[in-house]
Parts: sequence; structure tokens; C-alpha cells
Amino acid sequence: EVNIKILLQDLTSGAKPVMTMKQRNTLLEAMTGEVAALVLRDNYHQSQAISMAELDAPEQLSTHARFIDVLEQKHKVKRSVENLPAATEIENRAAAHKGLTRSELATVICLAKIRVTKDLLATALPDDPLAEDWLMHYFPDPIRAKYVPAIRRHRLRREIIAAQMTASIVNRLGPTFMMTVMDKTGAEIEDIARAAFLVRESLKLRPLWYAIEALDGLAPARSQLKAMKQIAKLVESLTLWFLRFDVAALRSGTLADSSRKLGACIDTIVDALAGALPPKRRRRIEDQVLAWQEAGLPAELARMMAHLGPLRSSLDVCRIAGCDKKQIPTAATVFYHLGEDLHFDWLREQGRALSGASFWQAEAIDGVLGQLYATQAAISRRVLAETDAKKDPLSRLRAWKEKNVEALHGFDAILADMRRLSQLDLAMLTLAEQRLRQIAG
Repeated sequence: EVNIKILLQDLTSGAKPVMTMKQRNTLLEAMTGEVAALVLRDNYHQSQAISMAELDAPEQLSTHARFIDVLEQKHKVKRSVENLPAATEIENRAAAHKGLTRSELATVICLAKIRVTKDLLATALPDDPLAEDWLMHYFPDPIRAKYVPAIRRHRLRREIIAAQMTASIVNRLGPTFMMTVMDKTGAEIEDIARAAFLVRESLKLRPLWYAIEALDGLAPARSQLKAMKQIAKLVESLTLWFLRFDVAALRSGTLADSSRKLGACIDTIVDALAGALPPKRRRRIEDQVLAWQEAGLPAELARMMAHLGPLRSSLDVCRIAGCDKKQIPTAATVFYHLGEDLHFDWLREQGRALSGASFWQAEAIDGVLGQLYATQAAISRRVLAETDAKKDPLSRLRAWKEKNVEALHGFDAILADMRRLSQLDLAMLTLAEQRLRQIAG
């Protein structure tokens, strides 16, 4: 409301006012309902963010604790003032497998938004052409319909954009997203946010979020939150990929141009999935479709959620194919079949079953999982480089395996020993990844 009045003040003042005070007051009164709806929508997303954080709060306690430590050490936040638990209390909760409470999570989310907004304001991201989307959708329809130039000239333009960008990041991806990605990559705030927004736009995630939210009262809230959480994990995974392997792509061109090019590549992968995935992987996806339907999601949305798993590798496939639409089906087929044939999928499944006792152990596990994707991509490139391009993808994969049968037999022997165990540990997972990296050359 204050920002609307600032905008209207500029329209009613000066040598040539655009509107009279009477017109201003009439417009404000006419927008009362929509302004209230926008405020309630914001409240809805804040409540949703708290519920998402609460969903796995016990598992995320070490990450939340580290975030509180960072706020305390670097930003002078006092736990006692903010009613956040002391280190000893966090240790007790960890032992009891309890996480932060809703009120504590609300405080953490609020502090995260303050911090991220300040950080984004210090970057050039609010000046990106795509940032205007956040600015325009911040204001009610009657203002957007007639006063676009005034919106663009708003005295708090950058602050509004930074706050809206922050809300998108923290509400959708969690309060510790920025810190976690920074810890894993050492990347700058601007690059992290740019990567997250590029992923969001390229995968066209907003319609998916809206479809999940449209199920309020029709599906169990827990199922909706789990779906939101799975999307957030996908965004984090692909954001990390950009920051580790293709920072240059983030800094070249606008977000709109980059997301348009990448989105076309990902769309081609989605279209190719049915023919590119091995039979076992397709069956697992069908099982996931049924599981999502049993959880209360309609069939089409359940299928979309089940296909998010293969899309975690979408950027690897795009890079292998050089974003050449004609090469994407071949690259995808080789990549996904290698996941089955060389046990990458099984190793990642075992890795995700491991629970890190501390923040740093969890980071180590995540690092190995990320390296498994990179190694799978490296072997895929080798298969395509060393085989006859005139043959079909599966024939090329068979030919490559025949040429490298000795190395693959040695690795299969190691995997056979590991499969006899009830669960792998981090050392075994690391060893398997190292052997695969040797095969990749």
C-alpha cells in the first residue's frame, strides 16, 4: 500500500500531474479488494514456506543450526533476542530427532529474507530485463494497465524487485538455500540467484507450482508439501550444476534469452524420455506415478512429478549434445542407459539413503553424488566420441562396452561385493565413484 501511494504521489505532483487527488482516491478505493488479495497471497506463500521447512525439520536441523551460527557470527543476530535455540538445546533436539519449531522456522525465514534482500540489492540482478516481471506483478492490475512508465520510474524500483526475488527464492527453495549453495560452490550471491531463476524459467516451474497449490482442499496438504519439496531439490541440484560446470553461461546474455535457449533443449529431452530411458527406469517412473496418484495428485500432475527425477540430468544431457536438438535423443539414450548398465542409478540411490550425522558429513555425501553425475556425463561423451555415429545409440553403447570389457568386469566385481551388503557407507560410495572416474579417463 505504501509503495502504491509513493507511485501515485509522483502521478499527482509536479508541473504536469497525470491525475487529480480525487482520481487518486477513487483509484485507491477501487483497488482495495485486489490489494487485499495480493497481501493474502503473500501470507499464503509465507505460511507455505514455514510448512515446507517444518516437513523435514529434524533432518535439516544441522543445516538450520549452521545458518543460525552464520547469522550470529557474521550478521550480529542474537539468539536470545530472536528466541532461537542455543547450541546446547540444538544438541538435545538432535539426540531426540526433533527440529526447529514453526515459530523458530518463521524467524529463520524472516532473517533469511532480510539478508538475501540486502545481498541482492548489492548486485546487478535487479537491473536484468527479466526483473521487470517481478516489478510489474507486484502492483494491482489497474496500475499495470495504465501506468507502466510510472512503475518503471518508481523510486524504490530496485528494492521492490530485490524483495520479490528474495520471496521467490526463500518461499520456494527454503531459508538456507543460498547458504547451502554457497557452501558447496563458493559462488557469489548474484550467480546463485541467477542460476536458480534460470532453472525456474527453463523448466517452466511456475505452472507446476500453481497446479500443486490448486489442490488445496482436494489433496492432503502433506502430499502437496512433498511435491513442493521435490521441486526445490531439483532446482538446487540444477543450480549447483550451473555453478560447478557452466558459470560462463550465467553471465552471458539476459535471463530471458538464456532461459529461452535452455528451455528449448530441456523440452526436447522431455519429449525424448519415453524412448531414451531403459525399461527398468521406465517401470520405476510408472511406480512413482501410481504413488503420487495414491498420495492424492491427479494423473497428469502425478506423471509430471514422476518425470522430475530424470530431469536432474537434463543439463548434463544438453551439454553432451551441445544443445543440438537432433543430437539430444542420442545423448539422452546413452546417458540414461549408462546409469543402469554401470550402476550409477543404484549408487546414487544408496548414497541418498545415507544420513550425515553432521552438516559436513551430509555435504561430503552430496559431493560424491554430484561427482557421480559428472562421471556419468564424462563416460557418455567418451561413448559418443569413440563409436560410429551412423549407428543407433544402444548399438554404440554395446560397441563401447565390448572395447572396454576388462575395465568394466573389474568394476562389476567390486559392485557385486557391495551389493551383498545391507547398506553402503561413504567410503564405499567414494571408492565406487573413483573407479568409475578411472573408466571415464
